Amino acid sequence: ISSVSQPELLKLPHNDSVLIAIIARPDVADATRTSALNELAEKRKLSRTALLLDLMENIGSTNAAAKSGFARFFPWQQAADLKAHRDKVRYWAADIHPEDIRHAGMAALITADAGFDTVWTAEALRTPQRMVDVLSAIPLVIDPDLRNKAYDKVKPLLADLPPELAALGTKGNNPVRHAGIKAAVTLKT
Repeated sequence: ISSVSQPELLKLPHNDSVLIAIIARPDVADATRTSALNELAEKRKLSRTALLLDLMENIGSTNAAAKSGFARFFPWQQAADLKAHRDKVRYWAADIHPEDIRHAGMAALITADAGFDTVWTAEALRTPQRMVDVLSAIPLVIDPDLRNKAYDKVKPLLADLPPELAALGTKGNNPVRHAGIKAAVTLKT
């Protein structure tokens, strides 16, 4: 299936393998991938989050590109479903994973918690890199009202960084400041 062109893939009968290929392929439109995710979850009688976690563990273990594609859907899931699987989602937000997966996992944790306090205290304040991860997850939070709850945490980082964060680079070349600016432009003031 991996060698089939995208238009041909979409014409194939929707068995499990084809649906997984559609979900995993970055050249397929997100709306189509979401429909395939819904269809496969319904066929397997799983929630979308449970299905994504299963795909991450089983297919993603041998296909890094597919794993990134699956992780991209984490922030789009329902808060209650993410909360029910919080420990497994938290694993994918861990710093042992590539940043695209960490950031999607972190955005899903924020969605599960319906706020930033838990993730901010448990993760962002732990290390400067985890601060960057949390800040980088903010633009991935789908719900704008939830995303805007980060404003009071992000705003101070745009002025003067605490010394331990400022030491990571110059004012113009600091990863925390860059992540903070990218987060800030997605927030309403």
